[in-house]
Amino acid sequence: MKKRLLISLSTLLFALLFLFNSCKKDENTDSNSTSGSYTTISGIITDRQLNPISGATVSISGKTVTTDANGLYLISNASFNDRCVVKCEKQGYFEGISRVKGVSGGITRCEIRMIDATPDFTFSAGTPQQLQIVGGAEIQLSANGYQTTSGTNYSGQVNIAVEHLNPDDADFNFLSPGTDLAGKSSTGEEKQLLSYGMLLVKMTDNSGNNLELSSGNTSEIKMPVPASLLGNAPATIPLWHFNEITGVWEEDGVATLQGNNYIGTVSHFSSWNCDYPTSRAIIRGRVLDCQGNPVPGIRVTVGQTYAITNNNGDYETYVPSGVNFDIQVNEPALGITSSITSIAALNAGDVSTGHNLNVQCPAYVTGTISCSSSSAFTGIASITWSGGAVYTPITSTGTFKVAVPANGANASLIVSGISNTFSETKSIMFPTTAGQTTNAGSFSVCGSTGGQNYNCTFTINGDGFTNQIFNLSTLPLFANTTYYIADTLTLGFITQNNIVMEFGIDGKQPGTWNTLTSNANAAISINGKQYISDDANIIISQYGVVGGKVIGSLDGSFIRQEINQTTGQVTTFNITVTNSSFELFRNPDSQ
Repeated sequence: MKKRLLISLSTLLFALLFLFNSCKKDENTDSNSTSGSYTTISGIITDRQLNPISGATVSISGKTVTTDANGLYLISNASFNDRCVVKCEKQGYFEGISRVKGVSGGITRCEIRMIDATPDFTFSAGTPQQLQIVGGAEIQLSANGYQTTSGTNYSGQVNIAVEHLNPDDADFNFLSPGTDLAGKSSTGEEKQLLSYGMLLVKMTDNSGNNLELSSGNTSEIKMPVPASLLGNAPATIPLWHFNEITGVWEEDGVATLQGNNYIGTVSHFSSWNCDYPTSRAIIRGRVLDCQGNPVPGIRVTVGQTYAITNNNGDYETYVPSGVNFDIQVNEPALGITSSITSIAALNAGDVSTGHNLNVQCPAYVTGTISCSSSSAFTGIASITWSGGAVYTPITSTGTFKVAVPANGANASLIVSGISNTFSETKSIMFPTTAGQTTNAGSFSVCGSTGGQNYNCTFTINGDGFTNQIFNLSTLPLFANTTYYIADTLTLGFITQNNIVMEFGIDGKQPGTWNTLTSNANAAISINGKQYISDDANIIISQYGVVGGKVIGSLDGSFIRQEINQTTGQVTTFNITVTNSSFELFRNPDSQ
């Protein structure tokens, strides 16, 4: 197959779809491994001291952007399955990876604090080492025990950066890899972890190339038990290493309590974690200001993890069952805090709701995004002042609102778009009284892509559906097509409320494609159930110019498969799709 298919949607789904097409549909696999929803990911990348990091590479589902001068990024049309795994890289730092709950068809906020990876130790590979780390952790390394990533033995100079993360530290919640402390046991069970400490290790040569422990070599690690957990520390505890692709900690070995330290043996280095595994519960709540208004974009510490409130002020995250924990808002840059609320241990599977946190009123800055053509707009409004920065993502025209400190500071407000090249800067002054608002005025963003809502409808029969009609209507951000020049391929999709319809066809012109006989395929996802086209027709009746519409239909038979993980038995489910139609926005062509 000569086409590069993992492009616009950046999902495994299309790679599978076109592979099936090339194999004439003789084989199928479990499509539950693919993504079923789309979101806009937006956030800020900072260092440990909250200074913004510009020029960092942020990626999710194969999509990549670079942070701007204020450390901000925005990725539209990012595919995910319940949780979004966002990765951030920049030379001189440990990789930052966050795993957050995605907002299907909306905005998911994800902020990452990166840790400096300047080498703490430099030595010859031929000498054994006992590295003493700030905070009391240790690493023992044998002589001549290193190799390159290609597996070649290494004998030169070794540089090691090490960071010990103590759960008692105030910033532990924001620095731990994965953020939500999700784990996978050695038997494949999902677990929620209670951390007793982490070690982040990065080994490089003098050119900055990564090094690894040589095959068959091991290293002993020691981590001090946090004072707050020492009284309940078990005699042995599982070791977990961090999977940077899934954002999940995976069980791999055991550590033994010796005095006030856990000591274990590892065969490779990435990030290691001493954790007590429990079942999982969920906590939900809302952050409200002194006037009862929801406050978006606010960090809520929840036990050893944290969550960021959405545009409705709501937060949600996993917590370990059977463990008491505290929740609190503490945003000193905005001048708002909440009292600490103690939550009694939840049972496995509990979804505990209604945990509202009340904070002082901040001040607010508002502005209006407008265009005479009523176009949609995708971008960021960022505000910086001496001592801080805040932002809010924008995915439509209308009014935006950002919480700021009520300190009368002079600030700079920048509205910049990714849906066009629009950018405008205004100087503003914050209110001096809590609860007051500064109106920054209107930002005219005409020329941005989009228009009115774009639509799709179809009827499904089979697999529990009887003449079930689905109607989707959403912004062009979540309903569009893109033509990829290098691949002569058009990819299109529309998503709303966990329903996704997507397709891929050759070329960029009206026509008819059959998924059995053409280089084309399609898929439909309904609340996590994902169906791959078997014998379906994709008809494009109108292929508009850039900024115009792509109109067509998608009818035929689709299948999904489920694999019994115990017996390996495969069960196939069939549906038929009829009476379909769609109109999508056409993006600019892409390489």
